[in-house]
Amino acid sequence: MLVRDFFETVDPLVDEGVTSISANVDAVRDVQHGVKRVEQKLLLDDVR
Repeated sequence: MLVRDFFETVDPLVDEGVTSISANVDAVRDVQHGVKRVEQKLLLDDVR
């Protein structure tokens, strides 16, 4: 899966409030990074 495709998949899940995402061991770090990025964006949008 391309990184761009990955973020296109994770972004809407986090936006909708999904609290659990399964990932292969080799993708855990990328998933954590993607979720953190989306959560930070949501927090910043709330502050603005």
